[in-house]
Amino acid sequence: MRLIADGLITKEIAARLGIAYETVRTHRNNAFAKLGCNTAGGSVARWLGWRSQE
Repeated sequence: MRLIADGLITKEIAARLGIAYETVRTHRNNAFAKLGCNTAGGSVARWLGWRSQE
């Protein structure tokens, strides 16, 4: 989520981490589903809210 929050797109995340685009896409979609959002902005907002509660 940090890389998405930094504004990177899936392709850029895959290149930075040295993993396949589809792997990033799968993990991103799973994270969005767990956060109950289907957009990057909504997911990042929820993630940041969750992190601030720790």
